[in-house]
Amino acid sequence: MNERFSTELFSGTFYTAVAKYLSIGISILVTAVLSRILTPSDFGTVAIATVFIGMITLLTGSGMSPAIIQNQELDKNDLNHIFSFTLYLSLISGIFFLFLSPLIAQIFADKRLFNICAFLSLNVVFSIVNIVPNALLFKQKRFRFIAIRTIIVQLLLGIFSVIAAISGFGIYALLINPIIGTLLLFIISYRCYNLSFRFKIDWKPVKRILPYSAYQVVFNLMNFTYRNLDKLLIGKFMSISLLGYYEKSYRLMMLPLENISNVITPVLHPLLCEYQNDLAFVYQKYIRLMLFFAYIGFTLSVVFYFCSTEIIFILFGSQWMQSVPVFKIFSLSIGIQLIQSAVGAVFQATNEMRKLFVAGGIAFIVTVIAIIAGLYSKDLERLAIYLVSAFYVSFYVYHKILIQLVLKSSLSHFFYSLLRPFIVALIIAVILWVYTYFVDIQSVVLNLFLKLILSIGCFIGLQTLGIVRDLPSIIQIIRNVISYKKSFN
Repeated sequence: MNERFSTELFSGTFYTAVAKYLSIGISILVTAVLSRILTPSDFGTVAIATVFIGMITLLTGSGMSPAIIQNQELDKNDLNHIFSFTLYLSLISGIFFLFLSPLIAQIFADKRLFNICAFLSLNVVFSIVNIVPNALLFKQKRFRFIAIRTIIVQLLLGIFSVIAAISGFGIYALLINPIIGTLLLFIISYRCYNLSFRFKIDWKPVKRILPYSAYQVVFNLMNFTYRNLDKLLIGKFMSISLLGYYEKSYRLMMLPLENISNVITPVLHPLLCEYQNDLAFVYQKYIRLMLFFAYIGFTLSVVFYFCSTEIIFILFGSQWMQSVPVFKIFSLSIGIQLIQSAVGAVFQATNEMRKLFVAGGIAFIVTVIAIIAGLYSKDLERLAIYLVSAFYVSFYVYHKILIQLVLKSSLSHFFYSLLRPFIVALIIAVILWVYTYFVDIQSVVLNLFLKLILSIGCFIGLQTLGIVRDLPSIIQIIRNVISYKKSFN
């Protein structure tokens, strides 16, 4: 069982990683070009529209995909009726968003939002109707095909977006990916399965996945709301330009979360579903995965914090330097958010959606309070500090419920296992601080290169020298030194 799980996890992760990391490269390159052609206001305007799109998509069908993956009893006829239901739902949602466009433009006093939202109503349609064929790809573990599909679509859309921006399409160049991308993904996914449309829907299969989907939808909505509420309120009560700077910092923070965790977590849910009754096995695999994320996440937090100026300047140019302080603060949460990213897959696989809903509800309340407090201060940096604090509280809540109530294991053992990767990141932080304090190099590119070399060399060196493996001995030595110092005093 262990061997087959490991083989499937490795295979799925490999293909997903190839797709994700190539997509990162394409996304960074395209964003770097577009950021030099378009303005922060352009990015802020599209960010507002995509928030509303995401909210409608979540409300209408986000819970169906994991429910289809989880349910092992759905036959071809059931899937045809669920697919037909999503088609009706997509058309209704798209028309609703189209009629909502004037109101959104009026609320944010930006006439461009009317046309932007009208065009993006197509994104709503294609995203929802793609739920069933896309879920079947994951359920049948066709990770290689998904990877190839993702790379081809991202590459084509990246090229078209850059050409459109250079040709003078302005803000509309940012719409190519969300509109054409969802259309292409639907066409490719649909051609893999002979799904048939049923004019008259049989509601039995829809009702069969409804309880699971309902908790998932509400959880996704809460998660989406606290991930985007800050952007809406900044755009409304501060300014679109400040939103552009804030959004750029937030997207950079989310880059490793979306493109490292999403390499494994989409694979994790379909695989763990087969072992949902073996909680010891699930906990064992989760701990191993969590350690992998912890080493990467804590290290990235440190590197992004000390390299924030260089990263912003190289990727987006000097006009985006106002994003640096906020990005530095957000980078401090990358480690815990990366670890937490696999939590949802474990809740889903063990069929504990109600407990996931409870944990998400607590996290939602804490984060909304942090956002309101930050906006009241009218300071982006203070808002980022409050948000990061809320992320840490949410991290504790999620894992207390998951480890103790779902997996029936020790919470102290879980947190103790985080100590080693934390020490590694702390040592790297000290080295980068010393470098920053004593070395003054004017070249931004050279500075970033040297910091990355130091970080990578330190990480590899700590592993090679066995400092991480010998951590318990090191801790005991520190305790002995402290005890000796106290007795001496």
